Amino acid sequence: MCWATGSPRRATAIETAVDTHLTLCAPHGWHPVVANFSPSGQTLLRVRFAHLTTSRANNVAKVLLERGWSLDEDGDGSSHRMRAGTDATDIAFEMLAVATASGAPADERTLHGGP
Repeated sequence: MCWATGSPRRATAIETAVDTHLTLCAPHGWHPVVANFSPSGQTLLRVRFAHLTTSRANNVAKVLLERGWSLDEDGDGSSHRMRAGTDATDIAFEMLAVATASGAPADERTLHGGP
């Protein structure tokens, strides 16, 4: 996993008044985790199931529900709103826990972000 210097983060969104996002990438057949940061300090974590097999999507959804995540209305993903003021370390550990839901690939994951 690559934590790039200058990656978009919650503080950047607040300081610049621009929404930013950070994607924890995943190998083919696995689920990436996206963090959306708003200028108000809110953080929304998201996982989409569209590219997963039905079996893997069901397994990931089960783990996310057990962690307190909500299934999206379209049933094609799940999201979790972190409380304003949540420590950045808690956000990072939640992303890592979700990235390894239903097993973890041996491949390296990278981070990508932008406004």
